[in-house]
Amino acid sequence: MIFSLGEFAANPIMALVLLVLLLLTLGTSAYLSLQRLKKHSLRLLLVWLSSAVASLCIIALAIDIQAPINTQPTSVLITEGVTVEQLNTLDDAQNVFILEPISKDLMNHQAMQQGIVIQDALQIFNQTTPLHALHILGSGLSEQQWQHLNSVIPAKTLETININFSPKQKALGLVDIRFQKTLTVGEFLEITGRLQSDTLTSNDNIIFELALLNPIGEVLTTQRIRTGETFNLSAPVKTQGQWLYRLQLTNPSKQLLIEDPLAVLINASTPLQVLVKQSAPSFETRHFSNWASQFGVKLLIATQISKNRDIQQVINFNEEEVAALNEPLTVESLQSFDLIILDGRAVLDLSDEQIQTLSDSVQLGLGGLILVDSELAAAWPLKQIEWLDTLSITPLDIATYSSIPSWPNSSIEEAIDINKAKIDSASQQVLVTGNEGQSIVIKQNVGLGNIALSLINSSYSWQTSGKTSEYSHYWQSLLSQLARPKQSLHWQSEDTDRINFEDALFVQCLYGDANSVTFATLVNPQQPQEIPLTNQLLQPQKHCLTLWPNQSGWYRLQASAEPNVKRITRSTAKTVDTYGYVYSKENWQAYRQSQAIAATEYVLKNHQYIASSNYYKNLNKFWVWVALVLALSILWVERKLF
Repeated sequence: MIFSLGEFAANPIMALVLLVLLLLTLGTSAYLSLQRLKKHSLRLLLVWLSSAVASLCIIALAIDIQAPINTQPTSVLITEGVTVEQLNTLDDAQNVFILEPISKDLMNHQAMQQGIVIQDALQIFNQTTPLHALHILGSGLSEQQWQHLNSVIPAKTLETININFSPKQKALGLVDIRFQKTLTVGEFLEITGRLQSDTLTSNDNIIFELALLNPIGEVLTTQRIRTGETFNLSAPVKTQGQWLYRLQLTNPSKQLLIEDPLAVLINASTPLQVLVKQSAPSFETRHFSNWASQFGVKLLIATQISKNRDIQQVINFNEEEVAALNEPLTVESLQSFDLIILDGRAVLDLSDEQIQTLSDSVQLGLGGLILVDSELAAAWPLKQIEWLDTLSITPLDIATYSSIPSWPNSSIEEAIDINKAKIDSASQQVLVTGNEGQSIVIKQNVGLGNIALSLINSSYSWQTSGKTSEYSHYWQSLLSQLARPKQSLHWQSEDTDRINFEDALFVQCLYGDANSVTFATLVNPQQPQEIPLTNQLLQPQKHCLTLWPNQSGWYRLQASAEPNVKRITRSTAKTVDTYGYVYSKENWQAYRQSQAIAATEYVLKNHQYIASSNYYKNLNKFWVWVALVLALSILWVERKLF
């Protein structure tokens, strides 16, 4: 037998106080009984014995008593996606826990009717029965559920539990989905993923059609695909607002099999302002300026013609703006630009004053792109530019160096010459990779801004060889990730591989000088409410909030962009808004289940189980209750009749 405090384990002092009170009560009762029954020894003995039995029963009911058993008891956790075949394998003697949500069609199954319905996996550990082994059926737990479980349950407790997992049979569906949640008018919506096959049905030879539909139901693009294959759909977005696009999967008979929504926030287009600082004219910057100017980008190209003199070319600036930018490399002028592009020799020729100016501007949000050349690679690291120490460039002693570059949703299939160097960053943020896994363009956060190194100095070859769309997509990808945020205080874009669901963790972060902003307002779909922002110690410019939305739909988050504003009211002159979409649990079922299966398999792969030779189960306290009722009944009858 093993005795433990049970519910009182968290507060042993309270258990001690109650025990002392019980003993005092027992002693007082024994003394009063002695005074009353001095001449009736048999009745006195019966009263003392009944009082002692009642006290022991109260103690036994308050604590946990575990008895040894020969076999390891197994509890079963039923999760979403469980099948009838899995339910039929359950033993009536097993403890069954049902984690919602579960299909209503399965709730009438005999095994389900005997189970305990729970809303959180933590409730398994609140049961009186010790947990020695846990068998998970269905899709398992999501990554967030495992993180929550590990943060609450001590590691030593989990190590004593033998956890097994029987995943559900995979169903036909779209998995590994990636797409941008926020875009600007004119940019391309890129959706990638994989069509998962059905393990029950042989459909590997069937050619399905996957279509992307706009919010009004028009087909934008399609792709024919087999199970197991990846897909890549792309279409430009044209209208500002919060929109729901749709993915539809049909079979050769045009029967609709799957339809899932894609929520996209589309913002108005604001022309960028780009400063190009180059040591000499180049085809790369000339083709870039020609391409960018077509989209309204304002460019100032400063080309060095002597040691202390540049010649300037301006595109899309008006006369007043040009006059204000006479000296572009000052803090005031750089505040007007979203991005600065420099070639390697231009970086080496920067004066100490210009280096400090550039550092201050990047800290305030300016983006920077450095086109690495052989001279810069040979001179790296630069002692005079300490704030670039987190980036590294190593020259390579090889005759030629080419690679097939790849970035999110790229479609380039031909090799391009790149600079003979190896680049790396402390943050490991790679924007473009090569076909051998090498980094070709990397990024490093510096304050509120970003600095990137690129080994590509001849992307113009795509433009001249007719690959105009690939060239455009490459530069759109770089500009969107490097350019200055439109506001000093701005919301972080959601990850492309993350989909938020109802009743699940939703994290959104605010970047910028938000020291005076301690909350954000959740405007809809619920009543407005204030959500506190948590400051990130390692990134003082980052402030995050956490939501557990309980219904699907668009959520609007609003923060004040003005200092010292403690409440957001209608009179607030300026706010920073963003929108996030929460999907219903009915959406993206194959995706949700594949994510849960992958998370559960990963956790169990790293789960360290420490086997025990002794197993226990909680003692059935039915007879303890019988003894307590009997003892109290004897005391009541003795007092009532005599």
